[in-house]
Amino acid sequence: MLEIKNLKLSYGSTQILNGVDLSVKRGDVVSIIGPSGTGKTTLLKCINHLVKPSSGTIAFDDIQMDFGRPDKNAVQAIRLRTAMVFQQFNVFKNMTVIQNVMDPLVVVQRKSKDAARKIALQELERVGLADKLDNYPSQLSGGQLQRTGIARALAVKPDVMLFD
Repeated sequence: MLEIKNLKLSYGSTQILNGVDLSVKRGDVVSIIGPSGTGKTTLLKCINHLVKPSSGTIAFDDIQMDFGRPDKNAVQAIRLRTAMVFQQFNVFKNMTVIQNVMDPLVVVQRKSKDAARKIALQELERVGLADKLDNYPSQLSGGQLQRTGIARALAVKPDVMLFD
């Protein structure tokens, strides 16, 4: 399902990723554990193409991305099949909980607001936030913010979930 080969990334003279190889089969759960500053978040961002490696390849089923020859269509295709929950959850402060979950469904997947709302309600129920639909992020606890981010990621029905 996901195959990473010889992924490299440097910031100036500092090597962050040095020839990373990783193979993940459908249904696998993989944890990357290590001290702060060792490139764990950077690797996840590379998979979702939020950071561009200097070289290497990422294959996602039938989609191949060679960072020596970037392909915008491949980037978009991979992003549509992945979702990422960040350490800071990256919820929009000016949107309610339900709006945060609906947003990628309407903007990226181009679903109607009614269809997006139905999916968002299901995922918010799933993570125990059905009673917080109209709350803004400033009204939520850290755990509730995290679950909002998880519901948003689940709502797009990704093939791969990346948790930072």
